[in-house]
Amino acid sequence: MISLHSLILDNIEVITLTVLGLLILIFILLLMFLIRFAQLRKQYQRIMTVKKKLDLEQLLFQYVEDVQKSMHEQKQLSISIESLEQRITNKLGTIGVIRFNAFGNTGSDLSYAVALLNSKGDGVVLSSIYGREESRTYAKPVTQGSSTYPLTEEEKLAIQKALQTNES
Repeated sequence: MISLHSLILDNIEVITLTVLGLLILIFILLLMFLIRFAQLRKQYQRIMTVKKKLDLEQLLFQYVEDVQKSMHEQKQLSISIESLEQRITNKLGTIGVIRFNAFGNTGSDLSYAVALLNSKGDGVVLSSIYGREESRTYAKPVTQGSSTYPLTEEEKLAIQKALQTNES
């Protein structure tokens, strides 16, 4: 029967090389872990230098609070934008002007029709008829590009011109 002692002595070279290989492997793993630990430490230091007075947990809570505040502000801005867009669509912004000669004997295009409309086509059309002896001014409400009052051709043209301006 072979004793353990003689078995070890007979294979001492193999055992020594195996232990040496394991030591080299452990050393390589140790170096890899040290390098990774140094990288993590560097990242941690970079995070912690952002706000030195706070620890990591406080820093995360502060970021969460900042994000919630930003989301609330964004929601308020969205509401304000919607309100402004609604107000803008109701404002008179498109104008159509047509000048014309109401009477053949005046010699110039001194009469006019002006359409003042919002983006929905609502507003007013103003007409001024110029004559040698007198001038008259008329105002007619406009809803969605038409009026309940009879419109002259010039007033219709002024409304069409304003609506075309609104489309572009």
